Amino acid sequence: MTLTVALVCIALLMPVIYFSMAGADFRVMTYGLKSVSGEVLAGGEELTAPVLSACLTALLGLAALVPLVAMFFYRRRLIQTRLLGAEFVLLLGGAGFMGYYVWTFYGIVAGVSENYFLSFFPLVLVAAMVVNYLAIRGVLRDEMMVRAADRIR
Repeated sequence: MTLTVALVCIALLMPVIYFSMAGADFRVMTYGLKSVSGEVLAGGEELTAPVLSACLTALLGLAALVPLVAMFFYRRRLIQTRLLGAEFVLLLGGAGFMGYYVWTFYGIVAGVSENYFLSFFPLVLVAAMVVNYLAIRGVLRDEMMVRAADRIR
């Protein structure tokens, strides 16, 4: 579950698209447009949709928070399994929303700049889904072992 949180945070904090325009280099992040020097550009609304960025950031932030909460339910494995199932749905929605985000800004950036390339960091959400699936399987396996041990007594 910790690895899921780390992968979602990587997807949240890393750039999606790199491009250069008018002699300056820019990065499209999940939370807005940044220059290479690091400041979030306030005048980047014509290139980025602030509502779309805010929704994606909120969705990925929630997807990073749910496994942290699920870790504290280690004695209630069924609740933990349900939380991890909800996390899987959040990651699936986040990956779809990230795909829409990349598709939207790829079209905008391709029209503005000739020098651009996509980052591989949105694909980290797919790895987070795989790790989350393995966590669900592990929790269910633990629950089966506990029930088998209770049956033996």
